[in-house]
Amino acid sequence: MEARKGEIPSLAKKRDDLPAELVRAVERALARDPAQRFPSAKEMLREMAQLLRRVTQFTDAYAISESVARARQLIAQTRSRRPRSSARPARRES
Repeated sequence: MEARKGEIPSLAKKRDDLPAELVRAVERALARDPAQRFPSAKEMLREMAQLLRRVTQFTDAYAISESVARARQLIAQTRSRRPRSSARPARRES
């Protein structure tokens, strides 16, 4: 809900162990002004791939998988809270 209000918490404050380049890339992806964001998902992927090649910091695969699992849980919870439309799509007749 904070993101909808424009109050995205600072990643650097939550995870001070992350490389500054990664924090900047995430902040760019989440920028409120579309002109400040990556022009496309492809550009973001390119930037992240380059970043991962430059960062020599140890990456713990288990910690990454745990983060992905938590993110999936949060997404599922968010989806389950959304009001559902009462209108059903029309069925196709064969």
